[in-house]
Amino acid sequence: MKKLFDKKLDILMRLLDISNTELARAIFIDPSYISRLRTGKRKLPKSKKTFTQWQTSLLNKQVNVEKEKFYPI
Repeated sequence: MKKLFDKKLDILMRLLDISNTELARAIFIDPSYISRLRTGKRKLPKSKKTFTQWQTSLLNKQVNVEKEKFYPI
């Protein structure tokens, strides 16, 4: 799985239409780190807790975007 992380992250972010900057802001890290993860220049985080927090932040962002489409303020 580790070898496919970069590809999966890239595909997921493209599908959800989320930029490196948007994800980085949501999970409080540098956008260049996201870029390096997506291109395979950086390895998957070793901490499961960190990875789970990232996943949650990414999905929450998309849920909020979808909610705004149906319930505009």
